[in-house]
Amino acid sequence: MALTYFLSFLLTGLFIRFWIVRWAHAWARKTEPKLDDVIISAVDKPILVWAVIGGFYAAHPYIGITLPPEITYIIDRVILVSLILSISWSLANLAGGVFRYYGHRIGAAVQVTSLSQLMAKLLVLTIGFIVILAEFGVEVTPIVASLGIGGLAIALALQDTLANMFSGFYILAEKSVRVGDFVNVEGAGEGRVIDIGWRTTKIITLFNNVLVIPNKKLAEAIITNFDMPEHSLGLSTTIS
Repeated sequence: MALTYFLSFLLTGLFIRFWIVRWAHAWARKTEPKLDDVIISAVDKPILVWAVIGGFYAAHPYIGITLPPEITYIIDRVILVSLILSISWSLANLAGGVFRYYGHRIGAAVQVTSLSQLMAKLLVLTIGFIVILAEFGVEVTPIVASLGIGGLAIALALQDTLANMFSGFYILAEKSVRVGDFVNVEGAGEGRVIDIGWRTTKIITLFNNVLVIPNKKLAEAIITNFDMPEHSLGLSTTIS
């Protein structure tokens, strides 16, 4: 019976993964809005994981008859944690995809960078981690207080790293430098911004080289943005 239930869930997951999801992908490619592609991609691979977890959950009562209660309890907790982690990871990918989708639609109003997508994913994963702690009966408040004291020590040890990270947030919020802008950074060079990460900003130069600048240095530098306030620009030319 345990093997029957497990194989039933696994085959159902395989059917959904390779037929229904594949059909949904083909249908989504024909539609104009790309948000459905983001949703389908976020649940594409986790479907198999959920099928395996569901198979173990359905087969567990039949296997648990011959196991000690302590082992049964551990198996229950492992199944629950695996389910929460898989759902959290899927929602994190969905959050990053939705952020990227609306960022491209809005344009300059939202900076679509690796930093912004990473923060969206970390927020969802943090919520999932808190849910896991709550399921195990762990009080979150003392942990937060301990993290506050430990965070102070970490902040002192990682001053440069944190300065670069918060400078990246400052650059994103101010919108003085955006992904896709052609800029000239005093003392560094000029090129087109391809990414604003959590520590550095990457600029591809006219020689097809990547210039990596720490966010703190970029925030303090004098920058000429040739794409602001508009893409058109004026040049001074001497005519004899």
